[in-house]
Amino acid sequence: MNSVSISGFVVHKWKYGSEYFLRLAVPRSPALPAKLADEDQDGKVIQRNTDFVSVRLPPTLFGGAPVDFRKSDELEVTGYIQSRDYYENLERFLQRAGKPQLKLDGVDPGELAARRSAVEVVALSVTRIENGRRNVRVMIEEPLVDGAPVKPPN
Repeated sequence: MNSVSISGFVVHKWKYGSEYFLRLAVPRSPALPAKLADEDQDGKVIQRNTDFVSVRLPPTLFGGAPVDFRKSDELEVTGYIQSRDYYENLERFLQRAGKPQLKLDGVDPGELAARRSAVEVVALSVTRIENGRRNVRVMIEEPLVDGAPVKPPN
């Protein structure tokens, strides 16, 4: 069964097409195994006990209303995991890395691409936690597949 429930803090929000996305910082419980160390751009080891996950907020979740979550908001999200593959060309990668002026002899950065994978949580409900209390809950009333309600068999 593909079901996820996470709690974390908003560190970033963006819109792509008609959908909003959140990046959540999810503190790891001390009862769980320690997280493997991360490395920064210079190869320096960084030990964090926080995991980060992207959350997709389908337009149906908010009925087309703007998403008003802010940085540092604490949220509880339930939903499911979705993976997707996409291609990213070197030109786009260099822009995101802050090095758009980098040139390689004989290589067109717009033509050279690599297949990438992303794993995200697709939200079915989102609850804002304020002062330790669940405050605002937004959820999809009926499960949807390709934008259409899923009806149980008779």
